[in-house]
Amino acid sequence: MIENELRELLSDRAGDLPDNAGRVRDVHSRISGIRRRRTAGATLALVLVVAAGVLLTRLPGTPDALPTGAPTGPYFADDTTSHPVKGYRGGQYFAFDGDATWSVIPSAGVVVARCEHAGDLRLRNVSGSGPELRLSCRVPVGDHWEGALPLDPNQVGVLLAAAPAGGNVAVRPSSLGSWTVGLLVPLYAGSIGREQVPGALLSGFDHPAGGPLTLTIPGLVREAHGFVVVVFCVRDVRLEFRVTGRLLTTVACTDEADPVNHGVVTVLVPEETVTALGLRPLQRVVVDVRSTGRQTDQWAVVDVG
Repeated sequence: MIENELRELLSDRAGDLPDNAGRVRDVHSRISGIRRRRTAGATLALVLVVAAGVLLTRLPGTPDALPTGAPTGPYFADDTTSHPVKGYRGGQYFAFDGDATWSVIPSAGVVVARCEHAGDLRLRNVSGSGPELRLSCRVPVGDHWEGALPLDPNQVGVLLAAAPAGGNVAVRPSSLGSWTVGLLVPLYAGSIGREQVPGALLSGFDHPAGGPLTLTIPGLVREAHGFVVVVFCVRDVRLEFRVTGRLLTTVACTDEADPVNHGVVTVLVPEETVTALGLRPLQRVVVDVRSTGRQTDQWAVVDVG
């Protein structure tokens, strides 16, 4: 009985309320707004997470993290030993902890550093002359940090100037822990000048495409098991040496040739080749030299012996 009376009372009150034709539309609108806000919030959260990931993710040795002119790393392995860098020969490595003095033979190249904790390395000649240079060691590589500082010719002459005794470069790290520095020297120069090869047997400055080269077969071919041809060149030069049309040897100025000193490539002509071409010790022969690689005048035959 009570339930029936309650139903009738609620029905009467509902009938007294004015009808709102837009009520359903308002409800749907509110639901859609709530959904849009939730979607926007989720999207914003995702964008923030991605942005944080981009900021925190730093690829080791990326070129944009290094100064212009520096080769891409890594320069060091995790065990602190040197890591090979394409196009360069590393050397003169020096490990230290705190302020120290580094002994460096002057040479154009790139100073590279490994540090246990990110920081800056200040370098200056021990004489106090010239500016103080700064190397930023802040590129993460494995369990350490690395940095590089390309040296221009003027900096080489001042920073690496020889000292009367001991080391010639003062190094001052801004962070604690172990540091290691080294010097990367390019395998090939960007260019060479005629003044660098005054006694050349044959040069591209006078014969860019090649030319005849008269030489004497060394007398100690048998004892030395051959003789060597030495060429000073820039990268990608390739010279063929032929005797009466037959190949004597080829000198290719590539990284694989492993130049002994900044563009100086040495190739051995084995005794077997000398014999096969019918050549004899102390015989005078005319060798036809042809440039078959990069067409440039930046090469010279500097020695045969």
